[in-house]
Amino acid sequence: MCAVLVQQSIASRRTWVPLHRYAGLFMAGFLIVAGLKGSILAFAGELNGWLNPSQRVETQGRPLLDPLDLRERALALIPYGRINTINLQQKSDEAYAVRVEPREDSVTGRPYELIFNRVTLDPYTGAELLQAREPEGLWPITRQNVIRVIVALHYRLTVSGSGHPHTPFVASVSTREHTSVDKPASLD
Repeated sequence: MCAVLVQQSIASRRTWVPLHRYAGLFMAGFLIVAGLKGSILAFAGELNGWLNPSQRVETQGRPLLDPLDLRERALALIPYGRINTINLQQKSDEAYAVRVEPREDSVTGRPYELIFNRVTLDPYTGAELLQAREPEGLWPITRQNVIRVIVALHYRLTVSGSGHPHTPFVASVSTREHTSVDKPASLD
């Protein structure tokens, strides 16, 4: 009887040790990605400013121009473009950047060709700082969109309802592993 229990215990151990090992390795990889992603997101503004210095300006001792006025100045610089969204919350050390879309040509009905899709202005003077072409989506990853890619990855992996299917699996494996460990007898 005792020999049968020992053999069942050995067979059980042969099953659970590899399962435990690979579940732990899977969780380690998942937690490394989550930790790195969270560390980057905590300093997203600073990292984005470091990666893209053209988005920063020196703080001046005068008030910022109104965002609607900056929009009008940007539109004056690009007669064949339009701006559909503006940011009404400005920071004193960030350049004013807007995404530009081409207008339709009234003669042909086709959009004008623009060689850029972003215009950056000085928020104090309204002077143009930069015209640039940014990738539309998340690929290719460049220094202009790397923070945006990490934020998108964060929301796709963790936000409730649209999160990655591995997230609840990792949580349940981690919880089961901690609740199924043999606990020593109490010292009562």
